[in-house]
Amino acid sequence: MTSIRRQLVLRILGGTLLLLVAASAFLGFTIRALDVHEFDATMTAKARLLANLLERQGRYIEAEFEGAYLPEFEAGTGNEYFQCRFMDGALIERSGTLGARELPSLPSPYGGIAHGDLVLPDGRKGRIVQLVLPPRTEEDEGLAMEGDDGQPFFEIPSTLDPEAVLIVVSYACSREELDGLIRSVFVALTGVIIVLVLLIGLMVSRSLHKGFEPIAAMNAQIEALDLRTLEQRIDLANTPTELKPVLTALNDFIDRLQSAFARERRFSSDVAHELRTPVAEFRTACEVGAKWADDSALVARQFQGMLESSISMERIVDSLLRLSRCDAGMVTPQPVAIHIAALADDCWSSIANEANLKHLPWVNELDPKLVVYTDVDSLHIIFHNLLSNAVSYSLPDRPVVCRSKEAHDGLRVSFANNTSGLLPEDLKHLFERFWRKDTARSGGRHSGLGLALVESLAGVLNIRTEVTLTPEGVFTFTLTIPPLTTA
Repeated sequence: MTSIRRQLVLRILGGTLLLLVAASAFLGFTIRALDVHEFDATMTAKARLLANLLERQGRYIEAEFEGAYLPEFEAGTGNEYFQCRFMDGALIERSGTLGARELPSLPSPYGGIAHGDLVLPDGRKGRIVQLVLPPRTEEDEGLAMEGDDGQPFFEIPSTLDPEAVLIVVSYACSREELDGLIRSVFVALTGVIIVLVLLIGLMVSRSLHKGFEPIAAMNAQIEALDLRTLEQRIDLANTPTELKPVLTALNDFIDRLQSAFARERRFSSDVAHELRTPVAEFRTACEVGAKWADDSALVARQFQGMLESSISMERIVDSLLRLSRCDAGMVTPQPVAIHIAALADDCWSSIANEANLKHLPWVNELDPKLVVYTDVDSLHIIFHNLLSNAVSYSLPDRPVVCRSKEAHDGLRVSFANNTSGLLPEDLKHLFERFWRKDTARSGGRHSGLGLALVESLAGVLNIRTEVTLTPEGVFTFTLTIPPLTTA
């Protein structure tokens, strides 16, 4: 299972490690370059010192190297090397540590300095500096030497001009100390990286643990929820800004879930209540028929009652099946051209007898030429249920009016009737299954499923529904049919 906390820790540490390695590499190589530069500067200074020990006197070069003052170059005891020669390669002097060997020549211009790496005669890694410069003359200020102190003289080759002669001075020594210093720098930087990564990892882990505490608290409250505690809501003491939308959506979902379970419980109770009456009537009819089988008139009345109860039960079951198919997405509309004025008249004719008993006039203001394209069976059920509902709950001698109006969002078809006893707060319950204003369920042909079925079928047909109630008691049910389905 993927852990957000683990991913954050790994990504933060990975990014931090990458940055630290890059920064340490830059710092390490910068220090290395500075150390090498300083090391080369020290070698160059010593090479110049050696060059100053060479003095030109006419056609001769006097080498003033004293072993007592330069023990590091003595054979057997020294570990550094130097070599002085002319530009044509003729040797002037070299250290005793070289013996008969020579230091390599580096390309170096006049007055220039060249540095390089090499393997020393004793096998160690070393570094060499090479200077090309004219020898010091006796007339050079501050460098003149008095008398002949017995130092060896080297004749300048006849092929060279004594006035323009150049001396190549090479000096080499071990770079083990330099390499050790550079190595210690990189080891120290590596140690710093490791320590920093561990410290950052610890701080990040603790910070994330602290930051995820609200999520852990939210998870604990969610885990405590069950069917018996759906009235509780997720509430955190200090809700982070990032979690507020989540908590709002979660609590809204719990609200809907609680409402759904409440409807489910109410639905089960309502189904049992609605079916109990016809089942009781069946049982009563059977008991009466068994006890007074010879009374044909009584038996006939009981069977008539059973017929009416079975019709009511069939109506309930049929509505429930249609609702179930709508909920399962099993209703597939088959759009055809429908003259809705004729459809409304046809639906009214099926309930005209009941309407006549209450003296309810039918006012159809729909344009006979008005055509919509939708599923005829579903729209027929919608119209029939709306008109049946209007007839059942309308006040006597008041008209049931059907009219239409073009709007920007489609065709609005409304059914209006006068009613009493219905309150504005009742409107939100109209689409609940088995809901009726008559809480006693004192019989009648309505089971409280008609408007619920209208809402479900309207959703399948992409028809928007709206109910309104005026202070005068005029109840209006409006269907908004989308523009693409009208013509």
